[in-house]
Amino acid sequence: MKLFRRFVKLVAIIIGLLLIAIVIVMVIDHKKTDYLTIGQNEIAGYDSFLIRNVNIIPMDQDTILSNKMVYIKDGVIKNIADKIDIKGIETIDAENMFMTPGLIDMHVHVWDKYELGLYLSHGVTTIRNVWGMPMHLRLKKEINNGSLLAPIFLTTGPKLTGPD
Repeated sequence: MKLFRRFVKLVAIIIGLLLIAIVIVMVIDHKKTDYLTIGQNEIAGYDSFLIRNVNIIPMDQDTILSNKMVYIKDGVIKNIADKIDIKGIETIDAENMFMTPGLIDMHVHVWDKYELGLYLSHGVTTIRNVWGMPMHLRLKKEINNGSLLAPIFLTTGPKLTGPD
């Protein structure tokens, strides 16, 4: 009986430690999404800037446009040229870097909002979520009202299946 009580006590301690570890991981994971909040994101405030020395991979030519300047005004590309002369604007030096059009992933399964930042960090600017759930509508609302930094977010309805 003593051995059994020790075993139960050991199991209870292990379960308790596991629960504490799970809570810690959940708290850390929640903090990972802080960078998606627009108010927290410093770069999100820059609607107009100039990128210089960037190599552009266009979709309409079979070449790389080397060392170009790109002028972005109010979040829209306004000019791409060898030299753009604009004073008093935020300038980003993109030497040895490449610029491509945003990528689109038309089959994703989003389970948490921290994934949205991962898409952006890899150049994916539009996603279509399949197997939609109510949480996806809440995410879409946050994205559309400008409080969450994310790719353009399209989602489907619930999964439809028939009898097996």
